[in-house]
Amino acid sequence: MKVLISKLWEVGVTVVKTTEFVQGQTCRWGLAWSFVAPANKAIPHRIAEKTNDSFMLEGLQSGHSAFNLLQSVESFFCSNGASCKLNTASFYIDITYPNEHSDVPKPIEMNNKASANRINDVHFRVSVFQQIPGTLLVKGSLQKKDTSSNSGTGAFSLMFQRLEVFLRNAFCKEKSAR
Repeated sequence: MKVLISKLWEVGVTVVKTTEFVQGQTCRWGLAWSFVAPANKAIPHRIAEKTNDSFMLEGLQSGHSAFNLLQSVESFFCSNGASCKLNTASFYIDITYPNEHSDVPKPIEMNNKASANRINDVHFRVSVFQQIPGTLLVKGSLQKKDTSSNSGTGAFSLMFQRLEVFLRNAFCKEKSAR
């Protein structure tokens, strides 16, 4: 068992859990591990353009649930000028973010057309899943992919990174330095 655990640490596993099952004279062991992605470092001048993104929130303070987090997601986006439609039964929220509010540069010809802003609004969905107690997975996906403009993917990536920072500050306990 120790050899397996050390091999997992070598390949970059961040969480390893073991358990022993004993029934009569029979012993069995369980081994679980997780590769948790490190927190993204936001680089404002170069935004990775993705249509799907996700992050894990670990070490949530007691009393915080997926529902609380979903409400905070709604509050975050509404306070930043987005319109939101919350689906509490399925633990997701649909977000429409007006492209004119994003920090992502738009093509010059699009800036002069009022109707273009409505067409190029950014539509995405954020879903929340509880993995284990104290750990939530937050997934985001761009809903309407406009192939003629990459400003939607850039705005989605930027807003999702900001959401991650906001949620980590609001919900996660600070890990003490080792």
